[in-house]
Amino acid sequence: MAVNQEKKQDGGKGILIIIAIVIVAVAAYFVVKAVNKKGAENSPTISISEADKLELSSLNLNGKWEKNAGTDKFELNFKSTKELVLTQYDGSGEVKVKSDEGAYSVDNGVLNLTVTANGEAITAAATAVLSEKYLIITVTDGNSIFAGTYTANRGDMPNVDNSSDVESTVSSVSSQSVASAPESNISTPDSAPSSVYDHLSPYITELLTKTPSELFELSSTVGEGNYGVENELIINGRKIGVNYADSESRILKSITVPIDMLFSYPKTENHPEIKGKSSYTYEELQAIYGDKIGNEASPSGYKIFTRMDDSLLVFYGEYGSGALDLDMPIKSCEVFCSGENVISQLGITNSDIAEDSVYKHITPSVIELLNKTPLELFNMSSSTDVPPEDMLSLTLKVDGYEQSISINYTNSNGNPTENSKLTSMGIGINMLLSYPQTDKRPQINGKRSYIFKELCEIYGKNLKCEPTLFGGYQISANIDGYRLEFNAYKIDDPITYCKIICNDQ
Repeated sequence: MAVNQEKKQDGGKGILIIIAIVIVAVAAYFVVKAVNKKGAENSPTISISEADKLELSSLNLNGKWEKNAGTDKFELNFKSTKELVLTQYDGSGEVKVKSDEGAYSVDNGVLNLTVTANGEAITAAATAVLSEKYLIITVTDGNSIFAGTYTANRGDMPNVDNSSDVESTVSSVSSQSVASAPESNISTPDSAPSSVYDHLSPYITELLTKTPSELFELSSTVGEGNYGVENELIINGRKIGVNYADSESRILKSITVPIDMLFSYPKTENHPEIKGKSSYTYEELQAIYGDKIGNEASPSGYKIFTRMDDSLLVFYGEYGSGALDLDMPIKSCEVFCSGENVISQLGITNSDIAEDSVYKHITPSVIELLNKTPLELFNMSSSTDVPPEDMLSLTLKVDGYEQSISINYTNSNGNPTENSKLTSMGIGINMLLSYPQTDKRPQINGKRSYIFKELCEIYGKNLKCEPTLFGGYQISANIDGYRLEFNAYKIDDPITYCKIICNDQ
């Protein structure tokens, strides 16, 4: 009996194996049958209007698209890695066949598709028309399994990694709406992963890489502007304001451009040409930039601003009209150079400080002060000014010299208490850059003032520079867990003071 039972079990296993082979064969056969149905799916069931058409690009294709064929459903999943997955589902939603590997590309308007399923390679060259909702594929050469009208499955759209490709950050929705109607409202829908407007237009960045002298050479005319060291130029028929740091150094500080120039982008593989409007409302800027746009009241109106690609952008009404009301049309924009542009114009090429440089660390004398409590510093002072709210000016003897410092601290209410904590300290820059003698180096005596170029040579890539909203620059560096801040109205102004912020407070 046991032997007979084993034979029955072996026979049952054999039947199961045969059934499995049949299932695989049927699935493979279904794909092959579908592949060989030439032209059956090539007749589109809908049409896409010119206004709704999106550019045929890998970015706009990204995601899942579905078509029905009888009771079955076919799904094409265009991944951001250029991988293509073809899946066939039955009427109950179960997977019948799924490709093992695949790829796609867009070359000169031709959509090339290939997948491998059950060991069989399936390829096709096709034309395609797509909108936000539909994708119509017409096979011109190869298997027609890909042909048909697909509906976007937006609920399963993947997160596209565009961090290494500036152009691939274009929102297909924004590109389509702006390109088809340049004078219409611009919007960046919440569903868009990011937008072309997250970056400065190439027309702007090209100007920012030039020196004022190079811009003057490009201009057909040069006229004096309204503000000291600003000149009005005509470049390619556009009025451009050139603002440089001072009349001697001629370091480019900012350019003022018509607003349409800021929102104009050339055609690329990932988006059509975009033309900006002659004016925008504050609400439109909010729709474009979201919470990145800000405004700040000033005595003459509002400053409207945003930051992009390490540049500060300040928006105005008419050219050079200053601050404005939030309901006024915005017609121009001042784009400030990033710190990297400024450093480049200064001709500083040694951007890394030496590995063993003393300047990688705050001088021991200053660290000693930073490790004390506000009350201890207060008790060390030979003279004290009456504190204005939470700041206290002290005179301390450091390395044998009388030094003036200021401290900011918590729990102020007058003089510091035992519970007060240091939040920042202001010192003369000579203290910051004075180091005692050691076995490896002689004593270093800091100067009473430094210019920005000297700080660049000292701190290298640790040093950052960005323009401030109301003029001047904020220069900073992160050293030993502290933030160092220097301020200069002009880039070559002497810097005499440093504010050290305690980041852990």
